[in-house]
Amino acid sequence: MQEIREVRGRDALSSYGWLWLVGWAKSRDVELPTELLVGLFEEWSDVFVKTSVLDLAIRTADYQPLTNFDLPIADFPNEFLRRVMLSAVRVEREEYPDFREIPKERGDEILRAEAVPEMGRSESLLVSLLQAGRPITLGAASSFLRHEWQGQRHMQIFFWLMFDKLDGESQAAWRRSIPRMPYRPEDRSRQ
Repeated sequence: MQEIREVRGRDALSSYGWLWLVGWAKSRDVELPTELLVGLFEEWSDVFVKTSVLDLAIRTADYQPLTNFDLPIADFPNEFLRRVMLSAVRVEREEYPDFREIPKERGDEILRAEAVPEMGRSESLLVSLLQAGRPITLGAASSFLRHEWQGQRHMQIFFWLMFDKLDGESQAAWRRSIPRMPYRPEDRSRQ
């Protein structure tokens, strides 16, 4: 068991090995390092696998329901959730060589004028937070949807598209469970 707690590198096991280990750790209440869990969460694209990693990361989280619904994600009280939310809204500049102009020095980089957020990462995070359905993940989803960034409007539209596809009973459950439902993007006057 000590050896498992000391596993640090994502390359230590195959994907199947990690899936087994995450399930085993959840069933045996074994803690894995937050750094490793963040890496595993970000490495996989499958929402169900992400949700399993998220469940393991938050299973012992001490969480008080949010009273400040506008809590910035950078101040979210759970380290794992804070880190994956910040990662999901990070906008990375992509390098594109400009063939009309050759960089004068080897270290120069030519950046595209406009960086675009990676929405797939944000969408899968939101689905995982909602799928886990625990008060801490629903609080995180609420903070995440209210976070101002380049992809906020897209994420709110994505949320409402998912919400509108639910049956009435599930919609009512989401309304009761999510601390502060986001406004529909077309209703920005209420924000």
